[in-house]
Amino acid sequence: MQLLERRLDNVLRRLGVGRTIWATRQIVAHGHVVVDGVKTDIASYIVKPGQTITFKEGIHKLLRENMEQGAGHNVPGWLEWNPAQLTAKINALPTPEDVPFEVNMNLIIEFYR
Repeated sequence: MQLLERRLDNVLRRLGVGRTIWATRQIVAHGHVVVDGVKTDIASYIVKPGQTITFKEGIHKLLRENMEQGAGHNVPGWLEWNPAQLTAKINALPTPEDVPFEVNMNLIIEFYR
């Protein structure tokens, strides 16, 4: 579960910059995301503690609009989010308590077998 939570597309969804996983995948695929100073266009990229996520200047307006539509969105504790600067830092690994819904781990394991 930890690997799924740490996918770049999922991290962006948890930050609230996209309303759906599909929207965040598109933001990544179009090359708008920078991880530790390197453009990253792979949605399945696994982030690590200590890494910093920023965005290319051209996407800032859209991200701010998305964040306004999702006002009140809760960012998990393992992520540090600065909405004014549009920067995020991975502070820790996610825990099972950070997942905002009930998960049947047996089904996930069975799916990925």
